[in-house]
Amino acid sequence: MLSSLKQKLKTVSSFLVGLGGLYPLSWFTMFLLAPSIGRSAAHSHFMTETFTYIGVGGLLLGLTILCANLFLGMFRNE
Repeated sequence: MLSSLKQKLKTVSSFLVGLGGLYPLSWFTMFLLAPSIGRSAAHSHFMTETFTYIGVGGLLLGLTILCANLFLGMFRNE
């Protein structure tokens, strides 16, 4: 709201930060998978790793765009 990002980058940044909500879902999939396939296998399961990488990667990328605008003045709406 307070940033001077272009409108499209605001939308992209908020979407990417919202993807950070998938990270807790990775812990939930580990909780569901661990009794059937084991704890270490649940940690390296395809769905668990997918939720982790998308959640953390989206959060970091969205915050990087936002912080680059707020602190470095990049991506300004002119």
